[in-house]
Amino acid sequence: MQPKITPVDRLTVTSSIGVGHRYSTFTETALRLTHSHLLMTKAATKTLIDFFNTQQGRYGRFWVPSWVRDVKFTAGFNAGDTVVTVENIDYENTWKANRILGRYLFVLFPDNSYVISKINKAPTPTTLQLKTPLGVACTADEAAALFACFLYFVRFDVDELELTYHTAAVAETELTFKTLHGEEEDALSVTTTSTTTTTSTSTSSSTSTTTTTAG
Repeated sequence: MQPKITPVDRLTVTSSIGVGHRYSTFTETALRLTHSHLLMTKAATKTLIDFFNTQQGRYGRFWVPSWVRDVKFTAGFNAGDTVVTVENIDYENTWKANRILGRYLFVLFPDNSYVISKINKAPTPTTLQLKTPLGVACTADEAAALFACFLYFVRFDVDELELTYHTAAVAETELTFKTLHGEEEDALSVTTTSTTTTTSTSTSSSTSTTTTTAG
């Protein structure tokens, strides 16, 4: 499910020393992301609670997919390719300098496995050069059907989790994240499940997971 996105303007107003002046130390507007999640098992609920506790609420920093189809492949690729052909998203001018989105590409395959690779640059308007290959070969039709998005670097924006239980095992919750400026370099560990998706630069656990590390 696509998140609800709210811009967050962090402004400082100086008015006690003369004419008021508004300024911000942020070069980019931070975003608040809200996701609704349905947790179908007690194990999935425990995984989420454990992850939240590991991050110490608002303290920890980790990664989440945007869950918006930011990138669409327009040609097939081989397992060892590091240059992929995509629709023109004006990467060099729009995304390359962005510090909270657009640094890493998350590609989800039909079997729910996924690959993450850092984006080095866009050699042309319709190609992206990846630091590591996706490791899977796809035809043009298969590549066009793939879901691919960027990762947000975030922290939780809540101090406690609120769970609404529909049954003893099924719970619903709303997760709120706030984007951060900057990124962790070199190492990226991601953990996902079908009911809740979290990405972390620290250690996290989940049921039915696939974990990928990309430089």
